[in-house]
Parts: sequence; C-alpha cells; structure tokens
Amino acid sequence: MLGAKRLHSSHWGAFRAELSDGGMTVLPFENDHDPAPMLANIAAAKDHPARLSRPLVRRGWLEDGPGPDDRRGSDAYVEMDWEDALDLTARELVRLGALAGLPESGPLPGAHVFGGSYGWSSAGRFHHAQSQVHRFLNVAFGGYVASVDTYSSAAGAVILDLVCQDSIRYIGESRAWSRIRDHAELLIAFGGLPVRNMLVNPGGSVEHMARGDLRAAAERGCRIVSVSPLADDTDADLPGVTRIAPRPGTDIAMMLGMAQHLNARGLVDHAWLDRHTHGWEPFRAYLAGETDGCAKTPEWAAEICGVPAATIRELAESAASSRTHIAVSFALQRARNGEQPVWMGLVLSCMLGQLMPPGGGFSYGLASGGNLGRPPLGVALPTFPQG
Repeated sequence: MLGAKRLHSSHWGAFRAELSDGGMTVLPFENDHDPAPMLANIAAAKDHPARLSRPLVRRGWLEDGPGPDDRRGSDAYVEMDWEDALDLTARELVRLGALAGLPESGPLPGAHVFGGSYGWSSAGRFHHAQSQVHRFLNVAFGGYVASVDTYSSAAGAVILDLVCQDSIRYIGESRAWSRIRDHAELLIAFGGLPVRNMLVNPGGSVEHMARGDLRAAAERGCRIVSVSPLADDTDADLPGVTRIAPRPGTDIAMMLGMAQHLNARGLVDHAWLDRHTHGWEPFRAYLAGETDGCAKTPEWAAEICGVPAATIRELAESAASSRTHIAVSFALQRARNGEQPVWMGLVLSCMLGQLMPPGGGFSYGLASGGNLGRPPLGVALPTFPQG
C-alpha cells in the first residue's frame, strides 16, 4: 500500500519501509540508537541491475538434460518465465524420486538429496530459506541429507565441547558486552572487533548495542587491544585502542609466548587451575620445551608471528594484573588447525584464574555477529514446522 510505513527486519536490523510513486524510503527503527548503515542499501536493492528478476537455467542443462557437462562453470544462462521454470523443476524432482513414496528397503528416503546447506537469505522465520527447503524435501522425498555444525564456528565450538563440555556458554558469552562495559579493565580481542560484523545478525537486531558498550568501556578506562593483521578490524573512532598486527594465522604462537611468560614470571593462578582444570602439568612441560626441546618463549613467538617479544611480555603482564577478558573471533578457526587458537584463548583465561569474574573470562565469537554477547531472550523464538 502506497504511503504506509511497514515495520520489517533484516540481517542489518529493524527498519520501516514506505512505498511511494518515487520508489522506496527506508527509515531505521526508532529505538535502535546505532542503526547499521547497510540499511541504506535496501531501497536501491529493489531494482538494482545485479538483482535477478526472473529464473535462469543453464543452457547446457536446458539443451542436453542432466548429467556431466564440461561447460559447467562457463556456460551461459537462459531467462525463463516462472511457470516454465517451475515445470522444469517439478519434472526434475519427479525424475529424482519426489513423491514416489517411502522405499520398502535400501537407502533411507532422501539419501540422494542434499539439503544441509545453511544460509542467511532471510532474517524471518516463515521466509527462512533453509527451513522452507527442509520442509519441502521432507514432504517431497521423505527426508534429505543434512549437515552437522557450520563452517562459521564449528572448529571452535567442537573443541570447546570437548575440553569444557559447554561451547554454548562461551560462544559470544551471554551478557559479555554489558559486563565488559561495566567491569573489564583489559579486553584482548584476537581477531579484532570489526564493527561491520557487530552490525549484522542472522535473525535481525532490534537494537545494536555492542558498539555503544565498547565505547563506554573505553571511556571508563578499559584498555582495548585488537590483535589482527587488519587495521580496520576495530572502530577507528574508538578511543585508546592498542593495535597489534601479527602475521595472519600465527595468533596461536603469540598466545603460547604469552603463556610461557606468565609461567616463567610466576603469574599463573595455580590454585585456580588445581581447583577447576585438569592437564596443567603436561601443558607446562610443553610450554617449557621439556617435551620437544623448544621453549615457547616470547622470543620464539616473535620469530613466528612478527610481534616484538617485548610487546608479548607486556601484554601478558598486563593481563595478569588486570580484570581481563580474552575474546577470540570466529575468523581464527576458519583455517587448518583452527581449533587451536580458540582452545588456547580459553587456556590463557584459565591460567589467569579469570574465567568467572564479571568482565573477565573468555568468549568465542564475541564480535563476529550482532547477536553475540547479549542477554538471552526471555522466550524462545518461534519456529516453523519442517515436517
């Protein structure tokens, strides 16, 4: 309806949209004090030349049918109207066994159909594409091949489940932002604190809080250390940020150098380790080089990560003398052996004896999404039955 302001949501936050003869006007939700600038792209996306306005079918498939084709990846696409495209799709699904009924024996129903891709295409529940695909495949084939975990965070989540049996507790660490805002004296962010990530949420944010809490912490006197090769992985306007730029993929070496320095200087909270953890002695022997002949000193770490040994020592000592929160981003686990820096971030927090105090502790993925580090909702989100 022209002139009516519709309240809607997106991955970038809530907004009101108004249609007029001149196009669409998008206004951020009035209760969001830090709306994402990406909302400004919504109006232009409606008629953007990059948007696909009609179904497209690969020419080779259209001409020759299904099967291997060396043109895949370089073939042209043919525009079709919706009715023809739906007929083509329906015939292909029937060819693959849709609506054929459950088999009396053999593979499980839908064992030849992959429906496990996870995606962000809609922030809503009814229009959540993955839910609709699952519902459709359950009806059409009686099942499908699903997936386990996600490339966004799985390596870190799985290792946390193994070593502390509670990855959910540390993914984003519920209420972390408010506790950092009010209590933290030092925030060490491995992977940085990129604003662009904090503005985005798979389900849509009504209010963006992270940047305001981070600024309040900095203005209160909390020292913020961004450990990332990218200078823009922390808000340029944030006061008093220390930026440390290791070589990509070497955060684990820097963490080990910090750990060995803590141990060498007698800054490890052994009473806390004895009471709450298991396995310190073999790890200590590894740090000291007793198991492999290579002590993980700050100098050793500096050769690998490119961060001066003096910087590594200073950061370790500051962590021991402050209420310290160690955050490890999802980005660090998207690599070979990606579980290691996540595990090591938790180990550092344990060595400091600071896993539990408000504002201290450890979090995984804190700045990797706008929904992380926030208090949980009082009620569960509604879900759409998937059959």
